[in-house]
Amino acid sequence: MVISDHYAASLFFNDRIHKPAACGTIRDIMRQSPAYDIIKEEELQQEIQKLIFEILKIRFEIIPVRIMRTINNITKIETLEMLHSNAVKCSSVEEFEEKMKLILEE
Repeated sequence: MVISDHYAASLFFNDRIHKPAACGTIRDIMRQSPAYDIIKEEELQQEIQKLIFEILKIRFEIIPVRIMRTINNITKIETLEMLHSNAVKCSSVEEFEEKMKLILEE
């Protein structure tokens, strides 16, 4: 019996397209990639920076550009987490800036 190439290909691909496991496999492969970790780290960094800016804006209304630039240049998640905590605790933007300087000197 001879099967056309088109029919054989449709059987091959239809068998794989409708299986959710195939998508999970691709996702698992992506998660194992070193690039995935880098992307997730950058996303977390940007999210914490955004939260710091939101807190400072809500609490103090105006964020000096020098503070924004400094925060945008920080790549360590631990440092950003400390700044996030200080953004909540500090009573003024000046106090926040002083604590930020101390944290960055460590």
